Amino acid sequence: MSSDRPSDPTESAESSNEQARTSRLAARLKRLDSAPWLIRAAQALRNTLPGDREYGDRLSVAGSETPQLIGQRLTALTAVRPSALREVGFSALQVWQSLSEVQGRGLGDEEVVIAFNDLVGFSDWTLEAGDTLALELLRRVGQAVEPPIDELRRRYRFRGKGAPKDLKVYAAEAAD
Repeated sequence: MSSDRPSDPTESAESSNEQARTSRLAARLKRLDSAPWLIRAAQALRNTLPGDREYGDRLSVAGSETPQLIGQRLTALTAVRPSALREVGFSALQVWQSLSEVQGRGLGDEEVVIAFNDLVGFSDWTLEAGDTLALELLRRVGQAVEPPIDELRRRYRFRGKGAPKDLKVYAAEAAD
């Protein structure tokens, strides 16, 4: 009953064969998941389903509700290469979100204030500067604008409904 007994060469060979089979199966499944025809088929199916066909972009998975958290994880796990499983996963989330909205969840029952940010002359500048600089500028604007918006969201979530005047004051403070 000692664990120091010599290993059985038959068990070792079987274990090695099992690992080789598992590796081959994983490689085949990965190739299948990356097959362009299968990805197109999954996308075509997704386009027939109810809900937001673009579900999975940064905006649709932002948040802390279960579908958004799953979407964030799915995005992170499948960002490296096109994947049929990615499309199937987002298809399920798309339908889930659609069904939730039909049942009245996800639409909200509170008033919302929307603030727009206009970058004057951005289109003309982009034509001259190019896509790389334009994307860098948009990233920097996002880094500057999103934290105050998150703070605003946090303040009013815990405070309850705020007067639009309060929102204007906070927006002005945030802009500085």
